[in-house]
Amino acid sequence: MSAAPARIPESLLPLAVPVDDLVAYYRNPRTGDVDAIAESLHVNGQYKAIVVNRGTHTGRPNEILADNHTWAAAQQLGWDQIAATFVDVQDEDAARIVVVDNRTSDLAGYDSKLLADILEELPDLDGTGYDQGALDKLLDHRSLPDTIDLPSDGAGTGAMAKLEYLQWGYCSGPPPACRSRPPRWKP
Repeated sequence: MSAAPARIPESLLPLAVPVDDLVAYYRNPRTGDVDAIAESLHVNGQYKAIVVNRGTHTGRPNEILADNHTWAAAQQLGWDQIAATFVDVQDEDAARIVVVDNRTSDLAGYDSKLLADILEELPDLDGTGYDQGALDKLLDHRSLPDTIDLPSDGAGTGAMAKLEYLQWGYCSGPPPACRSRPPRWKP
């Protein structure tokens, strides 16, 4: 059985190296969801290079400092090549690169409303790392005001009325997006 072809864009092809020539960082403290990354590689291809230490100063050649789990996912998919950039650093610098690559990701956050909007606009969630349950949680956290000001209370007094309502949620997009959950309406 031959290896599955890597989906590497033309702009990254000059950086392609054999997957089997690389090794994981020997002390990677990060755990990753290799299956989710493999799905992304399958759907989206490789869109950024991994970072590899040449190992001249560490004695550990071709050791991955950033994107160890992307490499593992490429192996899982049977890829024979992956795009990589190389550095040649000492142990202390290698450790710093590994730690900061993971930590800066931890420190980042999301604009949950914008993220939900983007995910809802996609025809499906394939290759996003999100499933319908995760999208539903994002949608459930959208807040609506507790009350709505109405121009009249309906009794002819002219006073502003307050209407309290229950948020049922909503469903937008083509029908397939709505089939996996109960129908929702959008006020």
